[in-house]
Amino acid sequence: MARAFEKRLLPGSVSLIVQSGMLSAGFLVDIMSHGVMGVSKVCSIGNKLDIDESDVLSYLIHDPKSLVIGCYLESIVRGQLFIDLCRRSPKPIVVLKGGRTGKGAQAAWSHTASLAGNHEIIRGALAQAGVIEVKDFKELMDVCRTLASAPPVLPKSRPNIAVLTFSGGAGIVFSDFIEESGMAVAELSPETKEKIGRLFPEWMPVGNPVDLFPALEKNRSAGLLVVHEALKAVLADPQVDGIMVHLFAASFRGPIPFEELATQVKAAGKPVCIWLLGERDEVFKIQNEGRIHGIPTFVEIGRAVECMAAIFKNARYRLDCCVSTQPE
Repeated sequence: MARAFEKRLLPGSVSLIVQSGMLSAGFLVDIMSHGVMGVSKVCSIGNKLDIDESDVLSYLIHDPKSLVIGCYLESIVRGQLFIDLCRRSPKPIVVLKGGRTGKGAQAAWSHTASLAGNHEIIRGALAQAGVIEVKDFKELMDVCRTLASAPPVLPKSRPNIAVLTFSGGAGIVFSDFIEESGMAVAELSPETKEKIGRLFPEWMPVGNPVDLFPALEKNRSAGLLVVHEALKAVLADPQVDGIMVHLFAASFRGPIPFEELATQVKAAGKPVCIWLLGERDEVFKIQNEGRIHGIPTFVEIGRAVECMAAIFKNARYRLDCCVSTQPE
């Protein structure tokens, strides 16, 4: 199946180890055809008759084209070796473990004759080895592509996040997701509030989340320049570690100048995740632009926040788990 779509597959820096043919065929085509993610290598190991996840992981850790490694596994054959490789890996490793429940474990046995094992023990071992665990296939891909484009960040236990939105309701839900994920809604500095306040009508106080709707109404002729100015201000704020941006994609508003936005973001060195909504075709265009310029975009607000949290979680894990020697 994937062969039929070969010319349309996108190159990228995420490599996958999967214990299901779907993930190297139909699902891979689904993900890549949406323009949000490219892939370097995919290895489907099935029932592991000849090689297993540790063999492939050892190769990918040394592969210069693989910056992030994602795995779907129903069992882990040589558990200690796999955990040691993960712990010593300089690259992020993201795992979706199938067979977490009793019925799931039974299904794993009938699928690939895999003994799924005690998931609580596996979960603890993966966490201690610096692995980010996810719960579904799309989360696996979303976290991998986010980590592949993320700048290096400080391993803060509770990073401070700014939110730029055009909806008060969205700002509230963003705040809930941020707090529930173990991050904090940033307190903007007085300088940042003053800069953003210039965009606002006099009656509108500046806080975080930053509701840009009044500023967009006041400065209608400026359009998305309002978003650029607000983003510039929060990127420069030393009290902000990462930024969630809410954008509306519509043909009548004109193209979003992603190249300029990406230049801003890369110069600041802070992670930015974008939640998109709007016209389907315009959303697709922006997703593709985001991939090209290294800014992850999402169509679900919760997933956008989860992936921001994964950036800082990976930084903490790598600090705790990495050693100077390379895996053998």
